[in-house]
Amino acid sequence: MALIQRNREPTPNELKVFGLLLAPFFGMIGVLVLWGGGSWAIPAVCWTVAMLSATLYHCVPSMKRPMYVAWMAVMYPIGWAISHLLLAVVYYGWITPVGLLMRLFGYDPMRRRPNRKTGSHWIKREPVNNVNRYFRQY
Repeated sequence: MALIQRNREPTPNELKVFGLLLAPFFGMIGVLVLWGGGSWAIPAVCWTVAMLSATLYHCVPSMKRPMYVAWMAVMYPIGWAISHLLLAVVYYGWITPVGLLMRLFGYDPMRRRPNRKTGSHWIKREPVNNVNRYFRQY
């Protein structure tokens, strides 16, 4: 199973949400570019694209699905890269150091370290007398 999947068959609700978020997305990009750069040329292009794409999307119903599928095709590589990058950061930035520290300090929560005094890794447990305990799973 992949971390992310491309949706090639959107539902009407997904198309509706996509249409509602299309213009604000480009509008926010324009605002961010204006805030960071100071020039009005690029934000004006972003706002024009926002208005044209929203108008086309809502006025020509046959364009809804192709626009959605094209957008997902363009954004898929970005989503793939971001998800794998975040997974790598979490794994190598958090899980690996915690595991190394646990090994360094000799903490073995699964009791995997071999014990030469016993012949087996079996852990003796007391038998359960009251089976009602199985129904309390909170």
